[in-house]
Amino acid sequence: MQRPVIFAALVLLTGCAGQPPGSLYGPKPHVGYRPQLPIVYAPQPGVPIANPNPTTPISDPTPVEPNPTGPPDGHDAAWSPWPLPPNQQLLASVSPSPVTPSPITQVSHSDSFTIVAEDRPLKYRGGRTIRDLKYVNLYVGGESAWDPADAEHVEASIEAAMTDDRLNGVLQQYFDGPPITAAALPPHPLGEYVPDLVSRGDVRNYVLHLDRLGYLKGFDFETTVFNLLLPPGTVLSDQTAAAHTVPRSEASAEAVNSLAGLGGYHGSVVPGDGRRIYFSASVAAERAGDGRTNGVPVFAEPWKNLVAAVYHQMMEVRTDPDVEDALRDGSDLDAGVLGWVSDDGREIGDFLDADPLSDVIREVPVADGGTVPVQLPYSNADG
Repeated sequence: MQRPVIFAALVLLTGCAGQPPGSLYGPKPHVGYRPQLPIVYAPQPGVPIANPNPTTPISDPTPVEPNPTGPPDGHDAAWSPWPLPPNQQLLASVSPSPVTPSPITQVSHSDSFTIVAEDRPLKYRGGRTIRDLKYVNLYVGGESAWDPADAEHVEASIEAAMTDDRLNGVLQQYFDGPPITAAALPPHPLGEYVPDLVSRGDVRNYVLHLDRLGYLKGFDFETTVFNLLLPPGTVLSDQTAAAHTVPRSEASAEAVNSLAGLGGYHGSVVPGDGRRIYFSASVAAERAGDGRTNGVPVFAEPWKNLVAAVYHQMMEVRTDPDVEDALRDGSDLDAGVLGWVSDDGREIGDFLDADPLSDVIREVPVADGGTVPVQLPYSNADG
């Protein structure tokens, strides 16, 4: 089988996977649509959910009164701070511990490193896609957690990748009609404390917290994704419980977290008023001096690994935004909820066909003459 070629390659999961068993990444996660797996979601205010332990109430770990007047003036200016919810470590002492649910999954485990057959095309399943995507990058940890130069590199590189004609030319095959577009909206730092561990439950709470405070007013939720960018050193988990219920020492032993090769995921939250807010969460992957890794560190610079992971997530948001609805409802592949997904439930970034990873997670030339770090998308046209 030929090696993948630039702009027309089978894709390895940067935002979502690690290396084969026996490597420093640990077990190989597989990310995709898996309707047969049980899904339990983190609490949402006012929305009843199934409680696996009825004797223990499930409560919202970040109760905040809605702000009908919206956020302070200037919240839409670039790099103005937005608030994280209260530090989860503090909440642990004042809130009832929520039930630890079954793991949510866009992520499940392969028993071994699997090479995907060349002829495994994506098929349109009748759900939404997003031709004209807008995105907001939210830097978890705030200014104290980020080197300004790194943030500038991240912003410039993501915008260059999302507007590049050749990269978009591969994605265009999944959209009829006019060319796809992408627009960067002003980025913001989130809060001023730096979490050691961020779970999927936290990501949902971050988004709901900002929405309840009014910071998301004025955005077109149908076409906008809020990308939560984790700083170097912060661990990402797919646990649905808030992070204060999952000590970092336990997270390191879990199979589905960034210490075992998880690079990110995308999904959505529904505040209860009919709106659906799309999000992604991605790791600034790095390799420690002792060889241990967090995320998928193909490049030496964490910011480059972050750009590749965010690009992966936005490809999937664009071509299959409502995967979380399908998982929650237990829909089958052709229930009209999913967008472009293969017969074995893989999204555009979920194809495993490279060793080394640098064959498909690499710096590629863009229109302005520079290069950007990306994960290459799967191309039906090239197989």
